[in-house]
Parts: sequence; structure tokens; C-alpha cells
Amino acid sequence: MAIMPLVINDCGGASPRGALGPSREYRLPLNAMRIPRHRRPTHPGAILQEEFLDPLGISQSELARRIFVSFPRVNELTNGKRQMTPDTALRLSKLFDTTPEFWMNLQLACDLWDAQHGDRAQGDLDRIERARELDDDRVPAQQGL
Repeated sequence: MAIMPLVINDCGGASPRGALGPSREYRLPLNAMRIPRHRRPTHPGAILQEEFLDPLGISQSELARRIFVSFPRVNELTNGKRQMTPDTALRLSKLFDTTPEFWMNLQLACDLWDAQHGDRAQGDLDRIERARELDDDRVPAQQGL
């Protein structure tokens, strides 16, 4: 089972792997990720800005220089106009001592929300019938195992 580090810092707030100070580390299974039902999950760019850049006093320009990407890339991400990419997740995880999975799971939560609440998805999902379990006699026997 994959594990995503989540740290409870001394102030009681959560931050990934102690990015914001001394902490105790707790690990949560990835399948424990909860997606809000009544609002869109917070975009990873907003988390980046509010939980990392602002508290650490790092400007978007400085972040861009430190992770070797363009300023527009960082600015669009923090303004929710660009998705978190695996490349950016790797760069941020190295800079802030988090995991790439932390950043990608934030993006995944937004993507799932958008897919579940899009007009097209609802119509298609309502028409999909659940597959029935196969009877034992319908499953081909595995020979030679």
C-alpha cells in the first residue's frame, strides 16, 4: 500500500514532511484521500501559495528561479490556471522536502471533482451499467499453473 507522509506540526497544523517547522510524522494510506462533496478541492497552486510560499516568504519569482522554471509557469499554477505536472511535482518535492505524490494527489483530487461534476460525465455515468460478477463456470480454467 502506498503511503503519503502527512505531518502534524507543533502548532497543530498539517504540512507535508515538516516543511514548515518541527513536527511529528504520521503516514496515511493514499486510499484514505478524501475529496470534499460540496465544494471543489483546493487547487495545488493555492496550497503552494498559502502553505509554502507565503509562510516561508518566498516570492513566485524566487520560486521560479530556485526550481528552474519560468515565472509564468509558477504564476499560472498559483492562480489555478495551470495544472500540477509530474515535472513540477518533482521539483517542488525536492525544494520543500515533500513527496511528488503529495502534489500529484492534490491535482488528482481536483481532476476527479471536475470529472464527477462535469455535464458530460453525469450523462454518461448515469447510463453505464455495473458489470455483473462472472459465475465460476464461466471463468476459463487456468491450465498448467
